[in-house]
Amino acid sequence: EDGHTSILMRLLNPRGTHGMNNSFLKLFLDMLEVEYQPEDPAKWHIVVGEKSGERGFIDLIIRNSDNSVVIVIENKIRGAKNQPSQLYRYWRNHIYELLEPADKNNPIEYSERARSRYLLCYLTLNKMSEKSHQKLKMSLTKPDANNGKYDNLPNELSYPVSYLTYKDSDKSIVRWLKSCVPLLDEKKDNVL
Repeated sequence: EDGHTSILMRLLNPRGTHGMNNSFLKLFLDMLEVEYQPEDPAKWHIVVGEKSGERGFIDLIIRNSDNSVVIVIENKIRGAKNQPSQLYRYWRNHIYELLEPADKNNPIEYSERARSRYLLCYLTLNKMSEKSHQKLKMSLTKPDANNGKYDNLPNELSYPVSYLTYKDSDKSIVRWLKSCVPLLDEKKDNVL
């Protein structure tokens, strides 16, 4: 997982050695149906292993400089078990805290604008089975011990999770990579 996450980070990073600026990032955000706000590539941050709260580390987080776009990606390809309340904690620490006050009053029924800017992604090797969805439920449940951080929040998170796979599907790493190839061909033609 660490190796795959690192490769994703390098390709998504607008300042990466690939020399494609923010082209790969834009295609990735398009696939996720996230509003892309063109801005200086230096204002985008793609981070692996960012600390989340008192415990836990996010596999990959994509954000712009003013946190008006935040995408949290949990990469589960090697059979790692879901941690209790893992996605719930990530949502609370990295999305809920950024919502407008009006959205915080009803965080589950957040605005359409927020829906296209703040995203929880769950990345797996294959499509999620019904059994996998059931196992994921514990990751979407409010933590038992929360020191008041989760007061007034629902017991189960109904915030939408975007499911991604590495295999070829509508929202997959393979599909995104295939969409990047023509950009590389254009760059090659311009160099020659």
